[in-house]
Amino acid sequence: MSDDLRLVAEPDPALADEDIIKQRLGRWNIKVTGYDDYIPAYFFLRDADSTVRGGMLAYVWGRWLHVDTLWVEDKFRGQGWGAKLLEAAHEVGRLHSAEAAFLDTFSWQARPFYERFGYELLFEVPEFPPGHSRYFMQKRPL
Repeated sequence: MSDDLRLVAEPDPALADEDIIKQRLGRWNIKVTGYDDYIPAYFFLRDADSTVRGGMLAYVWGRWLHVDTLWVEDKFRGQGWGAKLLEAAHEVGRLHSAEAAFLDTFSWQARPFYERFGYELLFEVPEFPPGHSRYFMQKRPL
């Protein structure tokens, strides 16, 4: 083990440091798979003052769309914004030859919402956290 390295816990790291880890892992994934088609699919709901009121963070890679995060502020839920965000990400996926999509959600979040768009349960992790479940879902074909 190198004397120059040390393990440091950083509960609030700089975003640039997080990006280093993500980028390096991404490069490794590209090297191993040959797929270098990483395409971000980020969308935001902004009000008249440009304040973020919701959004979708997703990406396309290896012919898959990964829906990482979808959130809409409480007062704007039930108005179709979640559907518009999800469909926008699906469109980016199809545009970039994604054949399927995947995501995870919790039991108190949006499983029925995603099922309305054709997502199916792959597996459930019960008691994650205790009293709830985490669901991993896919949509095939996209």
